[in-house]
Amino acid sequence: MEWKIFLIILLLATIFACNPNDDPINDIAPEDKEENIVQLKLSGSDKEINIFDITIFKVRPDKSATLLDIMDSCDSIVWYISDLQGSFNIYQPNSFIFQWGHNFFLPGEYKTYLLAYKDKKVVYGDTVSINVANNKDFLGYNWKDIKGPIGSSTGYMDVLSDIELATYQSVYNNVPSVRFFVWNDSEENSDKVLSGYINKLYGTPMYKKEEGESLLDKYNELFNYREEGAIPEIIWITPASRIVLLKVPHRLDWREYEIYAEPNI
Repeated sequence: MEWKIFLIILLLATIFACNPNDDPINDIAPEDKEENIVQLKLSGSDKEINIFDITIFKVRPDKSATLLDIMDSCDSIVWYISDLQGSFNIYQPNSFIFQWGHNFFLPGEYKTYLLAYKDKKVVYGDTVSINVANNKDFLGYNWKDIKGPIGSSTGYMDVLSDIELATYQSVYNNVPSVRFFVWNDSEENSDKVLSGYINKLYGTPMYKKEEGESLLDKYNELFNYREEGAIPEIIWITPASRIVLLKVPHRLDWREYEIYAEPNI
């Protein structure tokens, strides 16, 4: 599987100086701010992105320092995103993560925070805002750009979650398509993860199997490619795309459910 990005863990003995970031964390009490500590500054590779694009976050010290200097300045360092659950510990015993990738799956303005703790108090912090748009036809794809399969799936990493998502692009009968699925086994059912996400992103579905009308007939009518043995559960229609949640029982793993999408033409 070809990952857009995976966590890059760097063990550094010496780190070069960098310019301070002028966006401090204002909630730290003046008495908690120590003059001699080495502060890490947070940066993001892109401030304006589309959903499913990757942002590379990096931290660098505000002055010349060794890894031991940074470790002496705090007990732990965490990264998190305002209004989202979970946090990511970039400082663990005997190692630091100085660079990592993160995918955003819903549009919005996100404020990300880096907080360093010593003796259970926040001693310094930094913040970076990321604006995430939803300007493509389906997830991170424009249909005109899909010319065929690339030979592997593309994975996406949310470092705040244990759920890994993936897509696979293809072309059938000259019609581009994208499969969207949960890549790993998780505590949440993959059908709930996928349908919940598509509902948030694209709104109320057009057709559901429990509403009486034959969903299979509608599926056969709307979609160019229909996998043998796949059972439609929910169908969404957007101006750009036709989207269906499929149960694919013959897979017999956590990919028993997937989202399949084609252009709305």
